[in-house]
Formats: sequence, structure tokens, C-alpha cells
Amino acid sequence: MLLHLLASFILLTSLLILPRTHAAIGDSFTIGELNYTVLSLSSISRTGTVSVKAAVSTLSADITIPASILNDNVRYSVVLIPAGAFQSTKGMKTITIPERVNEIGDRAFNACANLTNIVIPNSVSSINNETFYECRSLKSVVIPSSVTSIGDFAFYGCYSLPSIIIPDSVTSIGEQAFEGCENLTSVTIGNRVTSIGYYAFYGCYSLKSIIIPNSVTHLGESAFERCGDMTSAILGNGVTFISESTFDSCTSLTNIIIPDSVTHLGEYAFYGCKGLKSVVFPNSVTSIERAAFSNCSGLKSIVFPNSVTSISNYAFSSCSSLTNIILPDSITSISQGAFSYSGLTSVVIPDSITSVGDWAFSNCSSLTNILIPDSVTYLGEYAFLHCSSLTSATISSNVTAIGCDTFSYSGLTSIVIPDGVTYIGERAFKYCSSLTSIIVPDSVTRIDSSAFEGPSKLTNIVIPDSVTDIGNYAFYWCSSLTSATISGSVTLIASDTFSYSGLTSIVIPDSVTEIGNYAFSGCISLKTVYFKGNAPKLTGGIFTSDPLVYYIEGTSGWTTPTWRGYRTAVWPNEKLPKVNFEVKSGKLFLTYSEGNLEVSSDLISWKRADVTEAGKYEEDIPLTGKKFFRVAP
Repeated sequence: MLLHLLASFILLTSLLILPRTHAAIGDSFTIGELNYTVLSLSSISRTGTVSVKAAVSTLSADITIPASILNDNVRYSVVLIPAGAFQSTKGMKTITIPERVNEIGDRAFNACANLTNIVIPNSVSSINNETFYECRSLKSVVIPSSVTSIGDFAFYGCYSLPSIIIPDSVTSIGEQAFEGCENLTSVTIGNRVTSIGYYAFYGCYSLKSIIIPNSVTHLGESAFERCGDMTSAILGNGVTFISESTFDSCTSLTNIIIPDSVTHLGEYAFYGCKGLKSVVFPNSVTSIERAAFSNCSGLKSIVFPNSVTSISNYAFSSCSSLTNIILPDSITSISQGAFSYSGLTSVVIPDSITSVGDWAFSNCSSLTNILIPDSVTYLGEYAFLHCSSLTSATISSNVTAIGCDTFSYSGLTSIVIPDGVTYIGERAFKYCSSLTSIIVPDSVTRIDSSAFEGPSKLTNIVIPDSVTDIGNYAFYWCSSLTSATISGSVTLIASDTFSYSGLTSIVIPDSVTEIGNYAFSGCISLKTVYFKGNAPKLTGGIFTSDPLVYYIEGTSGWTTPTWRGYRTAVWPNEKLPKVNFEVKSGKLFLTYSEGNLEVSSDLISWKRADVTEAGKYEEDIPLTGKKFFRVAP
């Protein structure tokens, strides 16, 4: 009995330590340069499946993956190339994949720097993410009709790939799938593709043309951005929205066909397409987004359909060859910078427009005239800044403010400010060097800082009684300005208001109680200054030309023979005639008493004004030249 038990124990122990005759699921084995991992196993049929990957970091030039492999008397079919299987291996130039492989995992051939060509078998249904990422030597790849999707970054950075045919079986092209394929000259997109991911063909500099089939309904952002050699793009009628930067910086693009299905053109959609000569928008387009055609320097012609309701900021900025446009009645506003830096010589603004945005036409150096219809209620800041050829502008009667730098550095020769304007903004007409005449209506209450600063040809200015505030430097360096009539409502003449102007004489109304530093500094031709009221408060030196200061006897604060270092004298005509004026609708209206009204063009030769009714006078204000009026005994 004891011997029987001992024998049984020895037999059992022997069985426990006997080696296995074949591998288990998950086990790996190596044959040659390839390593296999068991995926499935049948002990009855002694068959199974395996995945395959590189066993070494440097492979032979030509690798053939066998359809099946025998190991430990088990026949395994190779069905999977797993994620990262051959990633970053060296030496391999070609690889043959058997038909039984049905999946190639993410990054399977990522950064295989020497791989030149590969044939993907018909058993594979998808090319996954980063499968051939930065295979820089890859020159040939055949995608079979079994493949339905191409993953993100699938062929990213395959610099040597010259062409690709995407079969009709493929329905989606992933994000950045072919980005950086710099030598890709030809792409055929199958007729079942519905989605092209963002940056899909970004930086494919050598791509000559593209046809987007009708099946595509989603065209991702920057899909063809920086395809510098692309000359033609045809979009299928499944596309409804051209996304942001889709064709951005396609500098050679000369022809684009936008189908009737498209309703929106995204931001920067065609930015920097310098070769684009003309664009025809279909009647389906309703909006053109920010900078959509900005910097298209070759664009000469645009046809806007009445379906367009919105042209966004900088949409056609820097289109230097664009000389004229006709905006449709469907548009209600011209957005910020929409046509700035363009080559426009003329523009027709329809009556539907209510707002002209900031910078809208700034730096349009060839624009010669502009008619802003009465429908416009807002005229933006910098709207016509640096329009150096702009000599004439008619402003809407419903505009209430002329904003900051609206016409600064323009070529205006004259301007009539409509009666509804209450505010003239900072630098509104700064450095309008050709400006000879301006009419300020009695609706204006404030003239802001530097509003008319600069060496213009403006010779005279009448500031109506409605104006209560004149900002610093308002007429600084107006060297031709010899005459200025200051509103009787102004209490402060601010710092440098008339400094370095050409004034020869000035009357300060009795409303003025304070004069700021250097208000008349540098006015070397200023000889006489007449004060109607009490001596004002000074915050510093106001004259540099040593003019003779006249004051009315009986007013307070004056001293003789000097006041604050300036020579003084009593105004000889102690009983001043009462004179009032009003500027309205381009006419000057004068009422006066106790004398005769005289007119002069040079302050030297005077003649009687042609008065039709005693004490009243009116005339159209001339756009050029100057006139002076006085009441003589």
C-alpha cells in the first residue's frame, strides 16, 4: 500500500513539472526579426491567431510578414499589426502585409524613416491615428477599397509622398491626416467622403488642385491652408460652410468655384490668396466672416448678391487691386476695417447702410470721393484715416458725431458738417493738409483735442455759439489760419488751442474766463488781441509774439501799460456795436446795430456789404477763400 501511494505521488509530481507543448494566449515568441503575440488558440485544431511587431530596432530593407507562422506545432494566422508595432525602426524600406491582417493599429509605422512603399491589403478596414506619421521617405502607398476611414495624423509629415488616391469606400479623412506632405502634388478624394478634418492637407505646398466631391458636408478649419502651389479648387454642393482658414495662404489660387449650397464663408477662409483675381458669390451666401479675403492683393472684382447680409471685420482688408465695389441693398452695416488698405477708387454705399464701422475704409489711398447716404447714423472712428486722395466727402445728415481720426491725414479740400452733428472728435481732421474750408454748424457743442491740427490750407474758421468746449491743440499748427471767430459760449481756451497758427488778430469773447498754457504760442503773425470781458485766468504763458492786448474800459482785472507782461491798451471803440451771427445749412446769418456792415477779404481793403434789410445780412459761405466783417461808424 505504501509503495502504491509513493508511486502515485511520483507520477503526479512528474506531470506537474513537465514542460507545455504549446503557448497560451498572451504569450510571445520571436522568429527572425519579428515578434509574435498569441491572440487566440485552439488546442484541438492546433491553430490560432497572432499579432506581429518588430523584434529589433534595426530591420532588413525588405520585410515580409508571413500570412501564417508555425510555432511549437501550432499554425498561427497573422491578423493584427498592433499599436506602435514598427514605430521608429530603422533600415526597413518595404514591407509586405498579408491579406489576413484586418487591423493596423495606431502609430504602427510611426517615424519609420526609411520606409519607401507599402501596400495595404484588402482585409484592412481603417488606417488609424498616426499610422504612417513622419514616414519621411514614403513614396508609394496603396489604400484598398476595404478602408472606410483615415485617422488623425495618419500620413502627417510624409514629405516624399507624391500622390494619394483615396478610394470611394472611405467616408472620413481625419484631422491633420496629410499635414506637411510637402511634395504631394495630386490628391483624389473618393465620392463617399463626407468629412475632411481640420488641417487635413495643411502645408501640402506642392498640391496643384483639389476637387471636393458632392458627398463632403464637413470641410474642417485650415483643411488646405498653406497649399502654396494650388491654382484651382472646386467645391462640391454638399458643402454649406467654408470653415476658418480653409484656403488660407494658398498664394497661387486663381480659380475658386463656390457652389450654391454655401451660406457662410468663415474667418480667414481665403486669407492671403494673392493670386485670386475675381470672386462670384452664389445667391445662397448670407455672411462673409472676419478677414475672409483679407490680403488677397490680386483680387480685382467682386460680385455681391442680394443674399449677403453681413460683411464682417477686415473681410477685404489689404485687397490692393480691388478698385471699385457695389454693395448690395441687403447689407445694413459696413464692419470694422472691412475694406481698409484696399485699392478702392470709388464705392457705392446703398441707402440700406446705417453704420460705417471703425477703420472701414482707412488707408484706401486711391479713394477720391465718398457719398455717405442719409440712412447712415454712425460714422466710425478712423473710418477714412490716411485716405490721401480723398478730396470730397458728403456726410449723412443723420450722423450726430464725427469720431476720433475719422478723416485724419485725408486729402479733403473742403467739408460741410451736417446740422445734426454735435461732436467733432479727437484728430477728426488732423493733418488734412489740403483742407481750405470747413463749415461748423450751430449744432456742434464740442470740438475735441487736435480736431484740426496740422498744416492745412484752412484760412478761417467760424466757431458757432453752440460750441462750449474746444480741446487742446484743436487748431495747432494751422499755419494758414489767419482768422478765427470764437464761440460766445466758450469759457476755456485750452492749452495750445491755436499755437503755431497763422492768426493775425483775434477777438476773445466775454464768456472766456481761463486761457491755458501756450494757447497762442508760436503765432508769430499775431499782432492784436481784443478781449470783450474781464481779464481771464492764465495757467502759464499764452503769447510768444508780443501782441498788443486791447480791453474794454470798465472790465476788471486789467492793468496798464502791461498785464502779465503783455502790452495793453484800451479798446478805442468803447461802445461796441452789437453783432450776432449764426451758421446754418451752409449760410451765414448776421444781425448788427449802431453802424454799417463792411466786408473785406484781406483786412486791409473794406467795402460796404450789400445789405437788403437794415441790421441783417446773409450769404452762402464760400467753400474757398475768406471774408471778414466789421461794423463801422
